[in-house]
Amino acid sequence: MEHLYLSWIRLRALLGKEFLQLLRDPRMRFFVVVPPIVQLFLFGYAATFDVKNAHVAVVDASHSAYSRALLSDVTATGHFQLHHFDNMRQAEDAINRSQVRAIIRFPHNFESSGSIQLIADGSDSNSALLVVGQLSQALRHSMLADANKPPLIDIEHRAWFNPNLEDR
Repeated sequence: MEHLYLSWIRLRALLGKEFLQLLRDPRMRFFVVVPPIVQLFLFGYAATFDVKNAHVAVVDASHSAYSRALLSDVTATGHFQLHHFDNMRQAEDAINRSQVRAIIRFPHNFESSGSIQLIADGSDSNSALLVVGQLSQALRHSMLADANKPPLIDIEHRAWFNPNLEDR
């Protein structure tokens, strides 16, 4: 036990010595202070969590007025560029070729079931989560704004290529 105590004393003495040496050398002070401040500013402006001009595929099998109204509200956010496809196979091909980041799918029975499926390209889990989150928020906001329709929609999330959304 005493051996551990002596190790901590030695470590503390070594850290104190190195800290004093750091303060003595003006070049080291520069390299310890300036690069983190520069990184703070650069990464603060470079790392953004805004979704801008995300390409999203739309497969609207219901062709209902309500689905068109929801899509109109999603487009009005200015965050998404919607690309309409006739069937899921075409939309899947677009997501496989990285032409779109997500798919919004309205099934044939959308009016009665109120089910929307959001499929995201999970190869980049951070952007997939951001796109799905923004889409979900836009759709929910649109549903709550429509006083004539109760918000009966169930949004189902599914990530492709990385279903657990692991970021490695």
